[in-house]
Amino acid sequence: MFAWARLWEWVETNPTIELKKLKESPNERKPWPNDMLVQQAIELAEPWAARVFFFLARTGARPIAAKRLTWKDVDFENRTIVIMSYKGREGKLRRSKFPMSYDIFEFLNYLKRERSQVPIIGEFAQLVFHSKTGRTLDTKDLANEMQRITKKMNLVGYTTYGFRHKFATDLANPSKDGSRSGNLESARKALGHSSISQTQRYNHQEDVVFMSEVEKLAESTLIKFNKIKGGN
Repeated sequence: MFAWARLWEWVETNPTIELKKLKESPNERKPWPNDMLVQQAIELAEPWAARVFFFLARTGARPIAAKRLTWKDVDFENRTIVIMSYKGREGKLRRSKFPMSYDIFEFLNYLKRERSQVPIIGEFAQLVFHSKTGRTLDTKDLANEMQRITKKMNLVGYTTYGFRHKFATDLANPSKDGSRSGNLESARKALGHSSISQTQRYNHQEDVVFMSEVEKLAESTLIKFNKIKGGN
């Protein structure tokens, strides 16, 4: 704004030109390290927040997507969820279908049954998730609840967005026990990225292959360590 005002000679100087960019926290948005900590965070959360945390951890959705999710977006028959997001400067709306795993299918069915027993009347009735007071979910309140929980868990730098990063990393890479091979394209679709290059940062398969090759070499080499008796 000030740059244009300077160009049009409305002001003599741009007061923002010398502002220094704030440093980003190195701990911001880092992925949660394991399932046990995620489960602990969910169990420590208040019920209204625990529902959202579980959904975010199991779908990789953004907190804002959970806020906007309505029952019209949930297709129980075809087991899909339509997740909305706004990307880019122009805020272009994107609608992507996400397949419901069995646990998410059961979870949303549970919420649906719960809603029929304790109905929410009015404009908030179509929302899947609600605030503590039964109104539109406030992502700031969600972040504050996560801050309270991580403080209790003695963790630093873990946020609700970290669930998304963990989900993407787990989906893109093979598991240690070999039960999952990892699929970068699936991670791209889950995150709603338009380009695979956006998803590449979650892919650590090259490191896994590298380690595997080093292990194979170690097993085949004749170079072994033996204790040297009587030496220094």
